[in-house]
This record gives sequence, structure tokens and C-alpha cells, in this order.
Amino acid sequence: MEYINKVELQGYISSPSFTVIVGKKAARFPLAAKHTYTSGNIQVTDTDWFSCFAFEGEGIDFSALQAGNAVRVVGRLKERRYVDQEGVERRYFEVICQSVKLAK
Repeated sequence: MEYINKVELQGYISSPSFTVIVGKKAARFPLAAKHTYTSGNIQVTDTDWFSCFAFEGEGIDFSALQAGNAVRVVGRLKERRYVDQEGVERRYFEVICQSVKLAK
């Protein structure tokens, strides 16, 4: 059986941050993706926020990583764990990007 871990999102970037890790440019950015559905006679729009991480390289358009830009992201989910200041273990999921391009 083949295992698949693939995520494809399209949304808007908010406040990207850039750094250099082991000589490669890297970016971390939140991505807002909207989902619209109908509840009774009311149309409801929910916004989900995703934490994304990308290394500069093939398939990653770093010029697209600006706040407010609509982008299409393809990557995989990675679980991250940490212990907060109160000693409680927390976990979250991050999208490790393999492709980031301006949405059309």
C-alpha cells in the first residue's frame, strides 16, 4: 500500500518572515483559505489559517511571498511538538511547501 501525504491549498498570505538556514533562504508564512457553505438560508464563510514553511528552490517563487498575495501551495503536512511556558506539551501541523506560485 502506498502512503500519501499531500496538501494543496489556495489562499492569501499574511506577514511572511524570512531567514537563512544552512545557507538556504527559508520562509515561514500564514496562509488564509476560505470555505463557503450554506446553513439554512444563510451563506457562511469560514477562514482557516495554515502555517506554511518553504525553502528557496525549484518550484518555490519567493517573489510571490508578500502579504496580501493570492498563492497556490502544494506540500505535505508535518506535525510539530513543543512544550509551552506552563510545561504543557502542544502540537500543531505545518505545511512543508514543495511548490508556491501566484494564484491565477
